[in-house]
Amino acid sequence: MSLKVYQDTILKRVTECDLEHLNSFCADVVGRILDFVDDTAKDHLNDKERVRIDSLIQQVKSNSINWLETGNLLDELTQIAEEDDEHAIEMEMEFVEFLCVMDNWRILLETGNKEAAKAVSENLMNILDYRYVESTSLEEWLSVDEVYDEFEKQKKFLSAFSQSVL
Repeated sequence: MSLKVYQDTILKRVTECDLEHLNSFCADVVGRILDFVDDTAKDHLNDKERVRIDSLIQQVKSNSINWLETGNLLDELTQIAEEDDEHAIEMEMEFVEFLCVMDNWRILLETGNKEAAKAVSENLMNILDYRYVESTSLEEWLSVDEVYDEFEKQKKFLSAFSQSVL
């Protein structure tokens, strides 16, 4: 199965869910992203980045996300990256996707745009793609076990809260 099947399926499922359940979906996906973030060395992060990223990680792990503070931390990290483009390019992909997923989750909650939940899904899939897909074609993308397993988890979660009658 292809990347397009994944994208179309997740988009359809997120549009069928209410915002409360999409918030739960995001929390579930971000929890799995943290497994990769925790396994990634922070050697290339400078002190300012490390402190802010650690704060975001702690908020997620403690289930007490202060979205105003999260937004401020993400803005500060963006400013830090803009100050040193070369250093920003060196940031580990897992951290980049973690920051993006937090921003996408925040967008979902602030705007109600359900496509932001699809973007949350894609943040985790980008990590899996980076780690496991290698030279697999886009048409066979879901044939990679780790990618397919995550796709099934997400599909099952979203299906449980779908408002449509199947």
